[in-house]
Amino acid sequence: MAIRQNRHILGSITPPWLRGENAKSFLNEGIYTIYDIDSELWWQSLISRWPTHAPVDALPYLAADKGVISGPAENTEAKRARIRGWLNEAVLAGLPLGYMIALQAYCAPTYPRIRIATKRSAWYTLEANAVPRMLELTGYTPLPQCPYELGSQWPIGQVASPIERLRTSGLYSRFKASPANFDLDSISNPERANCWWDCVAFIYGHYEAQGAYDNASWLWDDPNESVGLDEPYGTFTAMWYLSEKRRSAKSVMRAIVWTPNESDFNPLASSPDPGLPDGRWGWSGYDDGGVLRPTRKPDVRVIDEYPR
Repeated sequence: MAIRQNRHILGSITPPWLRGENAKSFLNEGIYTIYDIDSELWWQSLISRWPTHAPVDALPYLAADKGVISGPAENTEAKRARIRGWLNEAVLAGLPLGYMIALQAYCAPTYPRIRIATKRSAWYTLEANAVPRMLELTGYTPLPQCPYELGSQWPIGQVASPIERLRTSGLYSRFKASPANFDLDSISNPERANCWWDCVAFIYGHYEAQGAYDNASWLWDDPNESVGLDEPYGTFTAMWYLSEKRRSAKSVMRAIVWTPNESDFNPLASSPDPGLPDGRWGWSGYDDGGVLRPTRKPDVRVIDEYPR
């Protein structure tokens, strides 16, 4: 952006005795130039308040002010849209939908399916690409209008919020399994068997897994990857922080599970199911007749420690 040339305006309105070459050099190229610089700073300060027009380097400050946690690969358009719509996320803080929206946005640009399961076998699902459709990002089809926006229901003429459109789009769903089918650690941690407030989040795809641990490809001290996933540890530190900010006060996020298989962790599955926890996931392995066996599916990765 070109600096505004206030010095030319000021120079044109000065009295004749201040328009000589010496005065022009002193005023126009000296003092009045300072006014130009100051006015540019004032202008930048003004537009930095608005996410649509703010410089890119102002977006992290606006996001922090609104409580928006941006993903490491989230593009500028998505950041601006999320800051503009920060209230849509804020009003859902503490609800499963709010947490899943924040987590899917954090996983930009793939926007994978996110799912939450509770100890009471209540399953919440946010389908892939729900967030960019809600934000109306370039390249994504906006969410369909609610029935009352089309004039078929009361209140006629009212415009629905993005959250209302998301709820009626079919991209968000809740299912209560009966009988219960989600048993995280009742065998490995029987003292937590009745902790109904425990929950687990699932991310489908998005992160690339490392090879098996026994092939020496996992490095504990590599700053560019964490153990099990080819992603810096800081990515998951921020993800846990996001969980703390968006979960309800009464819930405890026990783990975030990554899986490459879209059919894993199906809410409609009956227990026992090989794709669901069997009550032993609190262990890394268990003794089965003298043989130490893993407790979790070998293709999933489990992030189960808060980096406090």
